[in-house]
Amino acid sequence: MLSRRPIIALVLLFAVAGVAYLGFSAVADAVRVDGASVFVAPALWFFMALVLFALGALAWRERAYQLVASTVLVAPSLLFALTLTHAAVTLIASLSLFVGLLHVNHELGARIRLSLYRSVAVGMTPILLAVSLAISSQYYAHINTLAWDQLVPSFDLAEGSGAWLLRVAGTLSPSLATLQDRNLSVDTFLSELRPAIEVGGPGEVLSTRVGEAVRQAEIIRSKIELSRLLGRNVSGDESMNAILSEVLRKKTVAFVSGNATDTAKVPFLPFFLAILLFFTVFPIGSLLAPPALSLATLLFAFLVRSGVVTLKHVTVEQDVIV
Repeated sequence: MLSRRPIIALVLLFAVAGVAYLGFSAVADAVRVDGASVFVAPALWFFMALVLFALGALAWRERAYQLVASTVLVAPSLLFALTLTHAAVTLIASLSLFVGLLHVNHELGARIRLSLYRSVAVGMTPILLAVSLAISSQYYAHINTLAWDQLVPSFDLAEGSGAWLLRVAGTLSPSLATLQDRNLSVDTFLSELRPAIEVGGPGEVLSTRVGEAVRQAEIIRSKIELSRLLGRNVSGDESMNAILSEVLRKKTVAFVSGNATDTAKVPFLPFFLAILLFFTVFPIGSLLAPPALSLATLLFAFLVRSGVVTLKHVTVEQDVIV
């Protein structure tokens, strides 16, 4: 009977390459998200890649298959970040994958009964290391080309530390405290901030028309000041919450860099963020590995039950002491 393993091995190679491409594409898209990057989609794609790679590890018994498989899982990232540094890291990741497949192959040869979960688990650490390196290196290549103020996460003044800042500021200005519950535009906020203007002696109040003109002049002056802080024009239709968040982000960049200009440079920040991502992805991958292996085991059992994969008992020679 003609073995189906070579065909299954090729199909899994193409499947891993395709899913890996979608995963690294999702990483590139996540970096472009305004504010904090969202890595839910990449996590799902790479979870599927781990499942397929675990299945393939059983079929890729020859060195040629193992070398190709070690490449197709991480090489697609070069399509989105083709730099010399990233290429070097990708090569290291490929070598790590190859080592992982060697561990799996050795475990398969040493076991009497075939167990996908236990065999692939032996090589899972270098596999996860390779994927984490590739994702972090691609992330570094992307953010290294971003404007420096984009590297600093934006502050949502309705949540987290932003809410705390508004509560503190609200003790000094009650109008600021309302921003936590109300999404006001710049014009509306400034109008409520200056509801009426009284000048002159006691009982002397400006007429409604003149008072409105003075108030509008104050609003325009306030918007000019906001425009100066942001380095761009503020029309008045923007959310005051978003405007203050942007001011906080720019001031944070100026504080970190020691430079108040928009072109401030923080050379260590992209590398630090990439390292931080690596130490985030690797533990998450370690948590996702058991369910990925369990799912791969179920899929393998289904393929055996359906007759797509055939198991055969063979006699193995072994050296023993007599």
